Amino acid sequence: MKWILIAVALLLSWQSQAQRVYWKEHRDFAEMVINVLHPTEDDDLQPVKDSSAYLLEKAKTWQSSKIPAGIKKEAVQKSLAELVKLCTDLHNAVLEKRKDFDIRLLAFKVHNKYHYIDGRQLIKN
Repeated sequence: MKWILIAVALLLSWQSQAQRVYWKEHRDFAEMVINVLHPTEDDDLQPVKDSSAYLLEKAKTWQSSKIPAGIKKEAVQKSLAELVKLCTDLHNAVLEKRKDFDIRLLAFKVHNKYHYIDGRQLIKN
């Protein structure tokens, strides 16, 4: 599963590399994905448990930032709202000390939504 997700992400990012825009808040969230969400693929949930509030904060910051020119604004706004909702659900699960399985599932949902936005919607028109 891990390798499939990585392969899809690499393929999508490679395909769109020349057309991508720089968006600081996107890059900040991408760093969180690497440091907080990727370890869950190896069953290490501690980074998620330690940093779910910060992940949510970064998602909200990204959502409220100015969308760069050339990107489909409405589609990205909708996806970022969904990302914030998923990050909120993840953070609440951590606060409620839910089962690791539930936290892992929510972390995967956040991760997949991020890669959907990154690979499909951050390409210039």
